Amino acid sequence: MKWSQKNVLVTGITGFTGSRLAKRLVELGANVTGITRLERWDEPREEGVNLVKGDILDFFLIKRVLADYDIDTCFHLAAQAIVGRALKSPVNAYQTNVMGTANMLEACRQNGIAAFLYVSTDKVYGEPDKVPITEDMPLKGLGIYESSKVAADQMARAYAITFDLPVVVSRACNIYGPGDTNPRIIPNTIRTCLRGEPPVIYRGIDSLREYIYVDDVVEAYISLVENIDKTRGEAFNVGSGELKKQEGVVGEIANHFGLKPVYAEPKPHMLKEIKNQYLSSEKIRERTGWQSKVKFSEGIRRTIEWWKEKTKR
Repeated sequence: MKWSQKNVLVTGITGFTGSRLAKRLVELGANVTGITRLERWDEPREEGVNLVKGDILDFFLIKRVLADYDIDTCFHLAAQAIVGRALKSPVNAYQTNVMGTANMLEACRQNGIAAFLYVSTDKVYGEPDKVPITEDMPLKGLGIYESSKVAADQMARAYAITFDLPVVVSRACNIYGPGDTNPRIIPNTIRTCLRGEPPVIYRGIDSLREYIYVDDVVEAYISLVENIDKTRGEAFNVGSGELKKQEGVVGEIANHFGLKPVYAEPKPHMLKEIKNQYLSSEKIRERTGWQSKVKFSEGIRRTIEWWKEKTKR
């Protein structure tokens, strides 16, 4: 696939992963267009990116963008992706994650598309029967955010099967890296350390999670689309194989700042979290040749450096 001949639409382009994806696609020579509700990016916008202000709940806007920019490839990342925010506004989460995805799929069906990537999540599996999780395991996510992603995940594959639309679904583990300012464990811990305060480890929370560096995920998304003839109609896990408990994550960050973590009692919602959740990424490796490259220690170093530069601005 020659990206220099591609007109690409990225939804969620101003987000953490979407902005890194846009940057990489521009480097590859693609003509990139993004839809966003935001007035501006937190990071400098890539040259060569067409930015359209709008909402994926506006079906006719999507149709117009697809036609006006002659879009042939779509990466659909736009979502209400923060669990806490979905809990506070469940209707909005369902509208964005389910109906927004329905609009994207239907508009692409009507306009025609060469490849469509729907970005799902490992959270669709819910409490797994076993680990590592494989793509053929049931989707049991029952939280507000999780169930909205299950619905959209199923819908994307339904469009692929029913209408023979060239759709592929990705399910990545916990993504981290430069640009992530959301209220998650890694950004929260770095912010605490930058203030010179000791980061917190919550007692009794020993669940295992898998972490992957954002640039590795971007390359996985691109590989799934580049190999759409081999991947269409299916879902693919995207993981690094690097498993961490919260104590290991916090400790890794604290070491960079010469700080010693403190221990605290967990908040009630933490006790309801899934025990262990990590993926088998064998399928994507076999089908596309992709594999993660950035080790957790290196990824954390790069992320901390980004935060240090950000605080200087």
